[in-house]
Amino acid sequence: MKIFVISSVVPNASGYGGELILDRYLNQDEELETKVFRWNKFPLRLKLIGKLRQLGFLKISAGIECIWPVCPSARTIDHEINDFKPELIVTVAHGWLHLAAVKASKRNHIPIVTFFQDWWADFDDVPGFFRGRVDQILRNTCSQSTAVIGVSKGMIRELDSPSHAQLIHDLPTTLPLSRSNSEGKEKDKPLKIVYFGNLSEYGPMVEAALNHLEGNDDIELHVFGPKPHWKRGAEDHFRKAGRFHGSLSPDKLMNRVPEFDAILVTMSFEPSLKRRMMTSFPSKLIEGVQHGLPLIVWGPDYCSGIEWAKSDSRALCVTDSKAAALYDEIMKYKNARGRIDLDLFHESSRFAAENEFDPKTIRHDFRDILETVTCKSLS
Repeated sequence: MKIFVISSVVPNASGYGGELILDRYLNQDEELETKVFRWNKFPLRLKLIGKLRQLGFLKISAGIECIWPVCPSARTIDHEINDFKPELIVTVAHGWLHLAAVKASKRNHIPIVTFFQDWWADFDDVPGFFRGRVDQILRNTCSQSTAVIGVSKGMIRELDSPSHAQLIHDLPTTLPLSRSNSEGKEKDKPLKIVYFGNLSEYGPMVEAALNHLEGNDDIELHVFGPKPHWKRGAEDHFRKAGRFHGSLSPDKLMNRVPEFDAILVTMSFEPSLKRRMMTSFPSKLIEGVQHGLPLIVWGPDYCSGIEWAKSDSRALCVTDSKAAALYDEIMKYKNARGRIDLDLFHESSRFAAENEFDPKTIRHDFRDILETVTCKSLS
């Protein structure tokens, strides 16, 4: 099957988040042939917007894009479509190129599948004044798509549960079963917890946890990720203390995770991020269960991660924003031998990895959507 990607978020094996997930879906499947639209030459208006950003006028440049989104010309896109002859267009409802993807789909009578991985209207790069407009644009893209993939129940609800939308979680790394079986291994004090991923929105939470647990004899928190949003000097301090390990490639990171005893998953308590926390789904949660490690989900009651974790007690849940509360909840599992015992959450992780977060099942569901929409277009 030939797929043409017209999207601001593109497949990238070395990337994070949506880029990495797209790469797994599209480039790690031998039955799919994928071509990504890339600018050959940036339009003058896009260059001017980029210059404004370089000069520090971030809100002005973002506002200009919201009023006059910069997209490739129909002629440029159609030329590539005529050369490649795709059966399907794929886009992500983040940034502006999903607008061009929807129009290309209509002009060329090619079905389009749109990923809704997060609610882009609530991101910092969309000025508050324009969020209502971008919100409506996202909903229009949903209604004009042949099929929609939402990453969480909250995302499907936010889109008003349209009949052409389906919940499919992010595709995780496929790990050998032997690497996923960590239950029952000997654990010396302290309990070693690993956090990996976003250190921008979640940076202050993780920093607070590192500060609270510093010097603690029962719990160690180890952190991996790029460009932490921490106070000045914190990065150097925790790197020297052996708690911050910087950013690793996805493959190297997955090799390190089995060294730890549990995985910390965070979702923000910031009121301004409430809808994002309800509609997105933490990919590190899905990656984490592949290792069979217990999960500690730290976030507000309404977030998707806690909603998932509270169902059938799948993970240790912490719904208080204070780092002290994180420590207190974990310490409730300290047994008479002085060991923090989270073994009851091992089975939950393994069950999730073998069922709803099984990579084979997720890939099958994704392929089923692709085949369904292409068959409908031919009938």
